[in-house]
Amino acid sequence: MLLQILVNGISLGSIYALTAIGYSLIYSILQLINMSNAAVFLTSAVIFYALYTSLTGSSILLTFILTLMAAGAIGYIIEVIAIRPIREKGDSNTYALISSIGVKTILEQICQGTFGSEIKQFPTLLDGKYIDLFGARTSAIQIIIITTTLLILGFMSWFTQNNRVGRGLRALSQNLNACHLMGMPVNTLIGVSFAVGSMLAAVSGVAYCMYLKSISISVGSAIGNKAFAATVLGGIGELKGAVVGGYILAIAENLVSGYWSMSASNFISFGILILVLIIRPTGIFGRKEQKKV
Repeated sequence: MLLQILVNGISLGSIYALTAIGYSLIYSILQLINMSNAAVFLTSAVIFYALYTSLTGSSILLTFILTLMAAGAIGYIIEVIAIRPIREKGDSNTYALISSIGVKTILEQICQGTFGSEIKQFPTLLDGKYIDLFGARTSAIQIIIITTTLLILGFMSWFTQNNRVGRGLRALSQNLNACHLMGMPVNTLIGVSFAVGSMLAAVSGVAYCMYLKSISISVGSAIGNKAFAATVLGGIGELKGAVVGGYILAIAENLVSGYWSMSASNFISFGILILVLIIRPTGIFGRKEQKKV
């Protein structure tokens, strides 16, 4: 039973981790909590469902690629329209935060108006296929989710260390003003960071709905809250912290659900978050920043 719980926790933690990286990536650059990320999670799943049922037919791969492109475009547009004007005026990040909440609300309302409030069946991969691992029955989609997440995390590590754009994002996270003075395309790089974060949210949104085999208008808020909690738990602004926080929360939830009560899982996960923040306010991997005044 324990192994089964751990497998379920790791697969759910993969969903949390991918979404949490989007939060952490934006915060590391702008010190901004992009609340629209949860809405992009939902919007991407809705786009995938709409494309699959109306345009691409039975091609899940083509639908997925088109959804990723749409999510990246949405993320870039959000930054250009809702965040960049506030940032360039030099206003507080509080206004940008409020703007991202407004974007979140708009996207959710658009999804509700076009998709409806009912639960609908969502296409999945290898439906009904299971693998037995030492007594734990693992669905094929869980294996796909875990494997895909590990590949994406490996790519993100390579991207930020070796790719020119990735190194540019790292430079922005170190000193945004210095990057301006050095003539770097700061606006473009920030837009790319929003696009990347949105594409990661799209992957997790589609994967989660495939795992559930259903989609509803409420799917984004629940995962968005947990992913944000994972970001804070691991240390907001630290990409590895977002990943570790996601897996910790998901495994803890599944342990509580398996050995105690499913209704207590939310209590335990957010209880862990509060306890860690009391002991270490910066999160597990967060570092204290010293600012000169």
